[in-house]
Amino acid sequence: MPEACVSIGGHVTLLFSIRDQSLLPRRQGSTGAGICLEEGVKVTVKTSDSSDEKPQFHIHLISSEGGVIDGNKPMYASLIEAFLSAHRIKKTKDHEVTVECSLPLSQGFGMSAAGLLACSIALGECYDCGEIGVLARLAHRIERQHSAGLGDVLGIWAGGVEIRTVPGAPPYPGKAKGFSIQKKGLLIWQNQEEKHTSTYIDHKGWKAKISTAGDTSMQRLTQHKWDKSIWPILLEEADNFSRNSGMLEDAGRNDLLSQINLQLEKENLHEYYSPHLCMIGTSAIILPKRLGHQEQNLEQLSQCLQNVGLGTLSVLMQ
Repeated sequence: MPEACVSIGGHVTLLFSIRDQSLLPRRQGSTGAGICLEEGVKVTVKTSDSSDEKPQFHIHLISSEGGVIDGNKPMYASLIEAFLSAHRIKKTKDHEVTVECSLPLSQGFGMSAAGLLACSIALGECYDCGEIGVLARLAHRIERQHSAGLGDVLGIWAGGVEIRTVPGAPPYPGKAKGFSIQKKGLLIWQNQEEKHTSTYIDHKGWKAKISTAGDTSMQRLTQHKWDKSIWPILLEEADNFSRNSGMLEDAGRNDLLSQINLQLEKENLHEYYSPHLCMIGTSAIILPKRLGHQEQNLEQLSQCLQNVGLGTLSVLMQ
């Protein structure tokens, strides 16, 4: 029984501009900037000879809390169908796909992109076919077809602290680059406040506001060299984007940041860390204000945030 297991880290978008005008999914996506995480998704794919005239896809989605997830299964089924078709593989095998998530879904942590990319690469390993760029392009196309994301696959492809200057699938036509920081951050999310990405990227009004704000921030970011020196400018533009796009005032995000800032001050960490919204969840990531600062212990802060009803998780940024 051919089997492959692939792990891919998640991705946090700090600012973006929607670019979905093209009829071709591989040219759709977003420009913007974000941060790749070590934590994300582990996908295991097993294939076996089918005894049925119509081979089966058995897809198991496991949440970060260990529960079974019913949604998103059609997305993975579409990926398997597209993979088999693209490589002209006869449908004679059953496929069992297990997707284990270490981060919450629908909170702006790039879990659909990480899962699809991991699944695509695992399928390539099982069948010993498919160049990595082709497999990444397939994951991007399926994510776009299901309105599950825009630029996460491209951002994950770049790695580290990334900027996406040309929308689309990696490695082409999308263009992105990144640099590594290897710093710890803290993810925070409002429980029971999930919003699907399509709520924003398929809404005409939101698309206009988001893209205008994203373009303005990107114009300023691209005037600088993309390395560690950009860090304070990136954080400033992330906050500008959240305000100018209207995202800050929607879905209780302003209240979320207020709660986080209050706890940062109580723990005397406000001089070292600041919270920034993760697009497009009701979530935020606490980041160091300066990359040169000595890392502080965030365990007590995490516990305080949990005590006021928020979900938290310490993560390593690539």
